[in-house]
Amino acid sequence: MEINKINCDENQKLMSRSFDKDLTEPESDAMNGHTDECPDCAGILSEFEQLTSALEDLNVFYNTIEPRMELVNEIKSTLKKEVMVLGKIGPSGELRDEDLDIAAAGTGNPSIIDG
Repeated sequence: MEINKINCDENQKLMSRSFDKDLTEPESDAMNGHTDECPDCAGILSEFEQLTSALEDLNVFYNTIEPRMELVNEIKSTLKKEVMVLGKIGPSGELRDEDLDIAAAGTGNPSIIDG
């Protein structure tokens, strides 16, 4: 890929891949060269960068939120009921941590049972 020899569609695909850090050096050079010359792509890149920054800020915010203990306990109780319904109870009749992990995986957040 020669520098500045890509069209806007190709450049926008490279921009998308650049946020995944999935560009070769020549691809990065081509993207940057095109973006330097094309005000439309420069605007799109700026919007991508702003959105990425906002998402990173949101991720930092999300990771600092601690759920209330009553919510954690309610989730654990619900998971225990789900596990019992599925028949995933250990030989002693007690729920095993790994069974709760399996049930929590369905919530998309297995760490909720670590409370």
